[in-house]
Amino acid sequence: MDDGGGSSSLIELVKSNRSLRVLVVRIVLITIASGVSGGLGIIYFKHVLGATPLILGFLTSLTSLTILVTMLFSGWFSDKYGRKLGFVLGTFLASLPPLLFFLAFDWRLLVPAFIISAVGSSFISPSYQYIIRVVTSKENRSTSIALINTLANIVSMIVPPLAAFLIMYFGGIRLVKYTFFIAFLLIFTASIYVAKTLKIPEYVENEPKKGFLEPLKDLVKVY
Repeated sequence: MDDGGGSSSLIELVKSNRSLRVLVVRIVLITIASGVSGGLGIIYFKHVLGATPLILGFLTSLTSLTILVTMLFSGWFSDKYGRKLGFVLGTFLASLPPLLFFLAFDWRLLVPAFIISAVGSSFISPSYQYIIRVVTSKENRSTSIALINTLANIVSMIVPPLAAFLIMYFGGIRLVKYTFFIAFLLIFTASIYVAKTLKIPEYVENEPKKGFLEPLKDLVKVY
């Protein structure tokens, strides 16, 4: 067996599938964004913004509650208006919490940030499941998913410790504030990149035009 066959196959897979390349670039940018704070975000929230352990626990519960409430809506939205739109919208929403973290002067601004982050996750999750299915073939779907996850884990191993070292070397925990702005730029760039380059088949039913309140009625039916 050719030792380089595996690597060659992966390279060919990425080269031959433009949509997969988009997902690879997106996950690399977002994983870097997640790691640039060096894992020191919670410490920053506690010691700089004044969030107590009780508040941090409340924010975690609030995140879970928000996802629970919005997941059905996000799935309905993606089916109704397009999975790509839901995916791009979710990625864009994911860029806003780091910006709010950067702007925050105390823990209160963490509340809308955590809510927006949860809503973004709700939009990304169902759309991503659809996208990964339609942009990969049955023959290489598992390999494609493994490739994306492997790259994310490689970045996760390298970026956080390096970022943490640089933060502590050049000024300490207060520098985490500026890494949030870098994270915002990276995720926002990822959302624009996906919006401009990702091509996926969408299946939209030809329905007669509905009144202004019909989308709201549809949403009530979903719940």
